[in-house]
Amino acid sequence: MPSSSRVQDREEVYRSLVISLFSENKTILTGAIASAAAMAMTAHHLDSLIIWLIAFATLVVGVGRFVQGRKFAALHDPAKLSAQQIRKWDISFSIGAIACTSLLGAWCFLAALPGDPFPRFVSVVVTFANIVGICTRSSALPRLVNFQLISMVVPMVAGLYITGDEYAVLGVLLIPFMISLQRIAQVQRRVLLNTIAERQRAEHIANNMHTALENIPQGVVMFDADGSLEVSNGHIQQMTQRTARSLQGTTTDRMLTLLQQTGNVDQAEIQTLRSWLKNSTERSFNQTLHLGHDKKRVVRFHASRMDKGGFIGTFEDITKEVAAESRIEHMTRYDRLTGLINRSYVTTLLSSELQTCPAAKTCAVLIVDLLKFKKISDMTGPQTADLILCEIAQRISRVVDPKALCARFSSDEFMVVLRSKYGLDEARHVADKLLDTISEPIVIRGHSITLSSKIGIALSDHDSHADGLIKQANVALAAAKASEDEAWMVFDEQIGKQLETQRQMEDAIRTALDNEAFELHYQPIVDLKNKKVALCEALVRWNDPQLGRVSPSQFLPLIEDMNLMDELGDWVIKTACHTCASWPGDAAVAVNLSAAQFRKGRLVSVIRDALDSSGLNPARLEIEVTETLMLNDVEAAVEQLNAVKALGVRVALDDFGTGYSSLSYMSKLPLDKVKIDRSFVTGVNQDPKLQLLITGIAALGHGLDLTVVVEGVETEMELRRLMANAQIDLIQGYYFSMPLDSIQTDTLFADQSDAMKQMLAKIPSASKRAA
Repeated sequence: MPSSSRVQDREEVYRSLVISLFSENKTILTGAIASAAAMAMTAHHLDSLIIWLIAFATLVVGVGRFVQGRKFAALHDPAKLSAQQIRKWDISFSIGAIACTSLLGAWCFLAALPGDPFPRFVSVVVTFANIVGICTRSSALPRLVNFQLISMVVPMVAGLYITGDEYAVLGVLLIPFMISLQRIAQVQRRVLLNTIAERQRAEHIANNMHTALENIPQGVVMFDADGSLEVSNGHIQQMTQRTARSLQGTTTDRMLTLLQQTGNVDQAEIQTLRSWLKNSTERSFNQTLHLGHDKKRVVRFHASRMDKGGFIGTFEDITKEVAAESRIEHMTRYDRLTGLINRSYVTTLLSSELQTCPAAKTCAVLIVDLLKFKKISDMTGPQTADLILCEIAQRISRVVDPKALCARFSSDEFMVVLRSKYGLDEARHVADKLLDTISEPIVIRGHSITLSSKIGIALSDHDSHADGLIKQANVALAAAKASEDEAWMVFDEQIGKQLETQRQMEDAIRTALDNEAFELHYQPIVDLKNKKVALCEALVRWNDPQLGRVSPSQFLPLIEDMNLMDELGDWVIKTACHTCASWPGDAAVAVNLSAAQFRKGRLVSVIRDALDSSGLNPARLEIEVTETLMLNDVEAAVEQLNAVKALGVRVALDDFGTGYSSLSYMSKLPLDKVKIDRSFVTGVNQDPKLQLLITGIAALGHGLDLTVVVEGVETEMELRRLMANAQIDLIQGYYFSMPLDSIQTDTLFADQSDAMKQMLAKIPSASKRAA
């Protein structure tokens, strides 16, 4: 079955052939008049009424065909006629043509019969002339040529043959001549069909090219070797506010003038483009043009020279692309909340500033830390905390020089870079102003909030680099925060030594982690009711060959800053499980978790692997969590703790009472135990309120079916006071034991050990509690 495209192609060809029939309408009338005149001559010569009638009929048919041709020419667009309509015009033309040739054939037949040479000669000459015209005009339709030739030549041959004289030979010779003419008509038809096909193909290609040019998002121009415009699309016409016809043949200079006039393109950009067109030998060229009075419309122009001269150019509107890139660049360089420069970009700008800073000038870097901002954020909520940060950012920007760099350095830290002209005195003065403006009360949503801050200052020298200078300011800030008297400190040699010590400690920490050089000590937790050591809390200790014994308060914050806390935490869980598995009875081990272990989402798998490899009963492992671990994502933390509980591991809430939401966490978390922080124990003998708080917390814990532990008990008097007034299950503290290394712990758990007996003997009797 032929495809629809082939059917459509045949219809187009047929339509073109029929249209070609009406292309020479005047010759039809001229031929009819000439034929009728010749017929009239022979009619007069032979005095034949029939020939007179044929002559008249020929003239009438000719006029009719002419009128028909005029009607066809008057059509608005013959190429859009339907297949049915074009068929009707074909039939109408064919009827007129065959009628005309039939009259000619009848005339030739009648003119041959009398035997008079004159009418024979005239009729043959006129008929031959018409035959040539038919082969030319009607060659598009072979059937029409055949009908016309037969209707003319057959009567003429018959008439000549009937006479039987020498003209009969002429009649016989007309037959091969007619066949030759018919083949000539076929050749002409093939030529015509090829012409039509090539024209249609060219029109199809041209239409496709035009459609493509008008639908691509770029403006397109093509100039010939003489610099005249040959091709342009609608985008160019819109840019120049000119029609396609008016642009045709426009010179390159004129085009550039139109762009400058209608698009308000800068003269400098136009001149650069003109210079490439006239002087450059480069084959391609790219330039960005800014259009409009505000220059906000951005167009990228690309041109390529053609081998035979001239060039093709495209104009692409990249305004949205440039705007998007600008937004992305702003997002990568500026803090979304405060609008200040972010940490990454201020470091880049500081590097550039240090490279161009004159030798006699210095840059000053100030890092401002908002003290206890996290606690304020917990109390006020994240939205209010964001408003506070925005207010502080505005205050800092107002205080410092407009040429200074202001950045949000971290969640609660800001950074100020004083550029290339500030010495120590100026930096100190700016620091004092920053402290004053930050300490002014902030009123938000009806609440007055007062912040305090500390500042670290570092000054550049001739070989300073950005990262080193920022680190010096951070070290100075840490020193200021450690000081009770100084609100700001400047990095100096002494603080530099502290930095070097910190670097050494960081390197040593990495080595210790790689070599598993940390140790676990275990502090016993005593069960008062059953008078036994119920479990021990695993505590990390470090004895470095060069640094000696390093306090956990020194190395644990560093490990956290180095993002190694999860690695250390995994080691602690694994080691504690293997150690506890060697203890007799059901003594358990408690392990503190870090926030990093929650964030990684590997907690459950780490605990499961440690239990499997050690063979420890899950009930003998207890993990301790603090409410600060839950601040980022409570739901995720609860989900992980539930999975831990499903393993059979117990969960304790450590440092209870030190945060702001402890009670809410007691209801949300899957807890087995609550540990009352040692801050409640210190001073319990002098402050009755602390005793009331401990008693209330213990009662609350038991009401929730939780085991209650008090940590930090250091004296017998503290223990007696607690046991006399509160229902406490477990006690942890120096009163019973300092943390023990693994060997001491093994000795403690040895059968009938003196160390265990001495420890448990410290539990006061009932009479001593009441005393």
